Parts: sequence; C-alpha cells; structure tokens
Amino acid sequence: MLIASEDELKRIAKFCVALYRTEKIIQSAHIASNLLELIVDLWLEKQNVPDSKEDSLYDKINKLNYSGLIYSQSDLDELRLIRNKIVHGYKYSSDNIYYILNLVYFIWDGLDNESYLKCDTEIKQLDLKTAYIWIRDFEVIDTNYFEETNRTGIHSGSIKLNDFNNLYKMAEKFTELANYISTKKELTKHSLSVDNISAINSTSAYVWLAITSGNHGGRTKIEFASVSILATPDNLRIYIDFGGKAFDDRRKYLEFIKATNTTMLNIEDKEDLYIFDIEWYSYIENKVDFNILDDKVKKNNKISSAKKLFEDNGDRIPLASNRLLIGYILQKQDLSFKKILKKLTNIISVYHHFQTFEYERAESLKINRKVNSSGEDIVTKQQLNSLIDKYT
Repeated sequence: MLIASEDELKRIAKFCVALYRTEKIIQSAHIASNLLELIVDLWLEKQNVPDSKEDSLYDKINKLNYSGLIYSQSDLDELRLIRNKIVHGYKYSSDNIYYILNLVYFIWDGLDNESYLKCDTEIKQLDLKTAYIWIRDFEVIDTNYFEETNRTGIHSGSIKLNDFNNLYKMAEKFTELANYISTKKELTKHSLSVDNISAINSTSAYVWLAITSGNHGGRTKIEFASVSILATPDNLRIYIDFGGKAFDDRRKYLEFIKATNTTMLNIEDKEDLYIFDIEWYSYIENKVDFNILDDKVKKNNKISSAKKLFEDNGDRIPLASNRLLIGYILQKQDLSFKKILKKLTNIISVYHHFQTFEYERAESLKINRKVNSSGEDIVTKQQLNSLIDKYT
C-alpha cells in the first residue's frame, strides 16, 4: 500500500541521488533502501495487484508481473538482498560501494527516468549545482498553507516590521496575503492565479509567492515568467520574476525590454521602482533607476551582457540568476495589504504588456515564417524592427 504519491516519491528519489552525488553515501543508501519497497508497491498498484499488510518485500516481488518491466525478478531479488544488508548495518568500502550505487541507480531510473536519461545514466554526470538544488528543495518545511489552510479569508491586513525578522512568521503573513489577493479583480481579469508559497527552513534566505497565468497548462512558476512577491529579512519585492527553468521566457523578456520604454508601460507610481539583477535566487545586484528603459545605449549594453550569461548557462542547468527585472523594492517596514496590492497592480500591468508582446511577436512570425536547418523559427531583422517600432 502506497503511503506517498508518485510525485512525492520522485522528490525523495532526487534527494537520494543528490546525497550520493555529494558523497553522503550512508544517508543515500538508507533512503534508497526504503524507496525500493515503495517502488514495488507503486508497480503493484499500477498493475492492480491486491496487496496485503502481511506481504514481505519478497512476497511483493514475487507478485509482480514482469512482462512490461525492464527489470527481471532476479534483478529485484538482488536489490532486495542489498537493501537487507544496508538495513542491518552493511559496511561499505571502495570494494562493495558498487552495490549501493546499483540500488541508487534503480531508484533514480524507477522514479525519475527523465533526469536519469539526461545524465546518460551516470551519477557523475549530474551537475553538482543541480544536486544541491535537489537537496535544498527536499530539506524544507512545507508552507503550502494557501492550498491546505486559512480558507476563511480572515487576515491581519498587513505585514509588520518584526515579521521581516522571522521568515516563518513572514510565510504565515504570505498565506494571508495570498488569500487576500487571490479573488481581486486585478488578478481575475487577467486570468492569473496564486501559486504555492515557497517552502522554507532555518537556512532559507527568502519567502516567495508567485502569481502565474492560467495559460500554461498546469506547468509551474519554475518554467515561466511570473508576477512575484518575495520577502527577505531586509526588504519586500513586487516584481517580474523567472523560475530556474524559464529559459525561453528569459530570452523573450530581453526582447521585450529592448522594445519597451517608460511611456509604453505608463506606470505613475515610480516610488521604489527599479530595474535590477538577481544572483543566487534573491541577492540584488546592479539596482538602477526605472528610467534606464529610456536610455537605449545603457539598456542595450545590459541586454547584451544578460544574453551572454544565459547563453553560457545553456538550457540544461536551472538558472539562479536573473537580469533586468522590473519591480518595487520596499525596505523593511509596516506594509498594508492594500499598499502591496496597489503596487502589485502595476507589475501585473507590466506582465500583461510582456505577454501581449510575446503573443504578437509569435503571430508576426507566422505571417512570414522562416526556419533554420533544425526547424527553429528565425526572426528576421525586418520582423523584429517592426515589433520594436510598434512598441516604441
């Protein structure tokens, strides 16, 4: 009988693999030992095989139908014996670590085959940065209050100065804020919805609340642009953000920034409004005045630098950096939800401009579509200039 969903098992499996990759072999081995039986349970459930609380792992392996599996019964029996040795105090050395690795590979392949194949089925091909991200994503306290609790709509109406000193408290305030803004017309008229609040632990540097478009078919804030509210112990930001895997949206956003100016965005409330860069998810660098959007030379220099950063990273490793983000940076202070919503409305407008630009750019390409040898769209200079002229 499964005690966790398949998505939860995948998350645990990635944690297990990341621990092995970062040389925490014993921890990885014990997690893999527990996951082995859970994978067998998952397969039995998918095969509609009745389970029994009295069944041992040996019994469950015997019940499996192997016709649709790439593993044989003898494969699983061998892994079961490795699992038993680990559970009963298996001592690993350079001579027998191979057996633990085999178990970890089975867990990885069985629960997250996509990333397993991307790394060419070799754990050493897993980028260390990605491994640490998987560990960080697991070692957290779940703060998904918006989905699970506080549905009454009752809220304190503000973030207090002292809330910045305790991110657990800030996460609670974010759940209240999420409920406050989720039904406001500023979101509903653009078909926007509040995503989960980021999970935190004692080493977290921020709390993040993302608002995303409903047009992404359930894909997450990690893969697309979002309107975001993020708090650190120093400040609160309301801004356009891009998740680690939002590779395409980052590139499109740079074209949008190149084409836009302050007149087009028409934001009256420019107090605390900046263009800024981010390193390692939340650290602000190169904060400049919003009016840089009207300085084509400075703006284009920053765009060129951002393009090089994104190209050097490629589309395989999640990005921890962002460039030329438009948003408000409010230093720690008492902040009413009404004030936050007012500034949020302006950033939603920027997000809407970006989405419109992206859509019309795609439509323009359809009119006179050209592709390269790989079948990818080529934006001609004439097409791009016509878009820039339209928005400037």
